[in-house]
Amino acid sequence: MATIKPAQLSAAIKKKIDIAGKQTSKSWSKAGSKLLKNMIDESLDKGDSPVAGQGKFKGYAKSTNKKNPVNLIESGKMRNSLQVFPTSLSNIAARFTSPINKYHMKGDDKLPKRQTLPDGDQSFTRKIKQALAALYKKLYKL
Repeated sequence: MATIKPAQLSAAIKKKIDIAGKQTSKSWSKAGSKLLKNMIDESLDKGDSPVAGQGKFKGYAKSTNKKNPVNLIESGKMRNSLQVFPTSLSNIAARFTSPINKYHMKGDDKLPKRQTLPDGDQSFTRKIKQALAALYKKLYKL
């Protein structure tokens, strides 16, 4: 599960968290969750990893007769299992509940590694973080 904390977005945001009221925090949780889900889906639709430094997914093998870009939609089960939700008034988490995702995250002999979410010390792409920061700044009037 990948978690976005406001403090990861900008130092100025961290200072304002305590000042803002719960209503703004609830708005951030709801709007931020929706934005993050949309941006993950947008990245995957284009065949891009939403994880910083991962770039485009390796193309499908010619033997599969699948068209590129690799959007990770075969049956739709894995992509439809994406959940993005607030874990507190200020943090948002993302995860795929489908067990299929773990094979993409790790890769194996027959499947190239295709990271769908940040793992460990990784983070989301700059584009995703900037969009979330802009939303946060707008809601908190920074």
